[in-house]
Amino acid sequence: MRSSCRSKKTLFLQILVLSLLLPGTAPLSLAAGPFSPPVQNTAQGKAPEKQNAAKGRYMAFFSLGMLPGSTDIIQTTPISLGMSHGYYTNGIYIGGGMAVENFEPAFLPVFADLRFIMNQHGKIQPWIKMILGKTFLFPGSSGQEWEKTRGKIVTGVGAGLSYPVSSRNAFYFYLGYRFMKYTEEYTGNPQNPVTNDYRFNRMEFRVGLSF
Repeated sequence: MRSSCRSKKTLFLQILVLSLLLPGTAPLSLAAGPFSPPVQNTAQGKAPEKQNAAKGRYMAFFSLGMLPGSTDIIQTTPISLGMSHGYYTNGIYIGGGMAVENFEPAFLPVFADLRFIMNQHGKIQPWIKMILGKTFLFPGSSGQEWEKTRGKIVTGVGAGLSYPVSSRNAFYFYLGYRFMKYTEEYTGNPQNPVTNDYRFNRMEFRVGLSF
């Protein structure tokens, strides 16, 4: 009888211990599980946003302008139709451009284009621009003396203001300085050709669209 009572007491104690331990262990296992996945999902969700913010994109500028200035060398104030295509990231634009300008003779400057755009998320975005390249000239003739023209360096610097109209498009105004050189060679007398080097400065005013 005593042994049976002891076995019953032992069995009762085992059941009591298990009943006390099981309710405590179940909440702990449930509490530890749900917290780890949200931490991983949050980190995975933020990573693409940072990558998209730092990623660059294609950008283009199209503009119509005028080049007023000294008329000692060229007496006209030409109209200039220009464009530039390149890569934009973190407020820096690097590209290449060209323009068609109805000087006499007509000019075709081709240049590298570097721009620093400030206040990228503002309603007005100021920027500065620098160009460096070469000017090509369309050949012309004068009377019986053939005239050959050769373009040389073109460089310029200026500042602009952009007014965004959407997430990618903006109107802009630009005011800058342009320096150019070119050569004229008169070959009417093959034994004694005449070569003249010209350099001149112009202001540059442009209105355009970027996207």
